Amino acid sequence: MLSTRRIGTERRQRAVSPVVGSILLVAIAVMLAALTFFIAGGFADDTPPAPQASLDLQPSEGAAGSELVLRGGETLGDGEGRVVVEGIADPDVLQNETLTLGDPVSVYPVDEAVTVYWHSPESDESYELASFDADPVPSRLQPEVGCPWVQNETAGGTGDVTVDVVVDCDVTTAGDVDIVSGGAVLGDVDAAQLDATNGTITGDVDSGGDADLTNTTVGGDLTATTQVTGDTGSVVEGSVVGNSVDFTDSEVGGGIDSNTYVDLTDTSVGGPIDADGDVTIDTGTTVTADVVGDNVVVSDSTVEGAVVSPGDVSLTSATVTVEVYLDGSFSCSGSTVDGVGCGPYSPEDESDYSLAPVDGPLASVVRR
Repeated sequence: MLSTRRIGTERRQRAVSPVVGSILLVAIAVMLAALTFFIAGGFADDTPPAPQASLDLQPSEGAAGSELVLRGGETLGDGEGRVVVEGIADPDVLQNETLTLGDPVSVYPVDEAVTVYWHSPESDESYELASFDADPVPSRLQPEVGCPWVQNETAGGTGDVTVDVVVDCDVTTAGDVDIVSGGAVLGDVDAAQLDATNGTITGDVDSGGDADLTNTTVGGDLTATTQVTGDTGSVVEGSVVGNSVDFTDSEVGGGIDSNTYVDLTDTSVGGPIDADGDVTIDTGTTVTADVVGDNVVVSDSTVEGAVVSPGDVSLTSATVTVEVYLDGSFSCSGSTVDGVGCGPYSPEDESDYSLAPVDGPLASVVRR
């Protein structure tokens, strides 16, 4: 009997041991899992969250490149972490500028996709904030130098400067500006005088003297105190104001205002012409609005508006889509005015029209 009880006790002890071991293993596993979760959670809490921002990429008005716009959310460029814009000429643009509501940042896409990333300061992790399709800026307009270059080359805004690189900055100087060899200014030019050949200016031009363009594009308005000349495929996308204006084989997107004469050959003008001197429109020129001058000569060209002069008007192989208003003599050959040929057409009196002020430096002609 004694021997039988001993055997039963040993069996019960052996049966309990695996159960206790299993419980201990489960407890250890739970503790390790909890410790791992705690440690991982602690590290995660040390990593700043990616900024929440609603972004947009839109074309720049009258300029090369695009604008990165903050539509809502957090300001970018002044917080923790590093914001990188891949697919543009300067991926670190937001290291030097801050993107805030209502204050876009100019960028110059070099790829067909632009992606904004936020890089954590505590780890190698990065987060995509936004991605956009983009129109790459031509290589000839990808920035090479910035405002420090302008300050250095103009001696602090006092001297002459020759631009033969792509400048991502306004160029303002009391001296002359020469743009040559494919040079470009991604901004405005304000100088004593401008001479540009095979160049690009994406903004406005304000010249204290002449402004001479040869195969050059100006993305904004052009104003010169003395003479404005353009030829060989030059383009001014805005309006032109000068003491005198002379364009050949060129394009003006806005109107022309001159203190003396206007002389156009094989040129298109997208606004009215108002001159205090004579206006000569010749050989393949189209003006899409009214023309006002002391005397007006139109040859082999089209005026999609009225011609108004206190002096004489001469039309040769010309088309004027509205009326001719004058106070001098009228000469007409092979032309039409308001759909009527030279023979039966009789011009109106110049006093039936007056100049009406419009926004900006230009005036347009309107009926009383």
